[in-house]
Amino acid sequence: MTNLLRARHRVGSRRRASLVVGALVTVFGALVVLPAHAAGPSTLPGTSARSPARVESTVSGPKVLADCVHEVRRPTGIILACADANAYLKGLSWRTWGGAVARGRGVYWANDCVPDCAAGHFHRHLAYVHLSRVRLGLYSRATLFLSLRGHPHHIEVFDLATRPVG
Repeated sequence: MTNLLRARHRVGSRRRASLVVGALVTVFGALVVLPAHAAGPSTLPGTSARSPARVESTVSGPKVLADCVHEVRRPTGIILACADANAYLKGLSWRTWGGAVARGRGVYWANDCVPDCAAGHFHRHLAYVHLSRVRLGLYSRATLFLSLRGHPHHIEVFDLATRPVG
């Protein structure tokens, strides 16, 4: 942590802000103890070591707070539960973006929280994703269409963050 503080004083104010946010994302990721399969080259869904959640394209339209902090269009990952990151999407690809609904698919990771969330296990499921309910230029609802054992047409609905968390 001392090296991080020293580095903050050596860089400009713009770089300093992104460095601090990147450090908070890294610390947050370490605190929620994402499983090894989630870490990969990025700490949190839709983020990378170079630029957190910057998966922008030239497409216009609404954005989403992919990592609960940064506004992004067409993210490759979205944290669905900002409080504890016990539910998130990863490996997203988008069929449509913009307008009232964005449609895509990816992998839904969810903690079963058995016996509790700290000791729970993450399970993955293929998910078809609809982002909707645009508020202030951000998608604020994620509807997941899943095929789970015993529940062939399972639907999960999440209210997404519409302002940075933290």
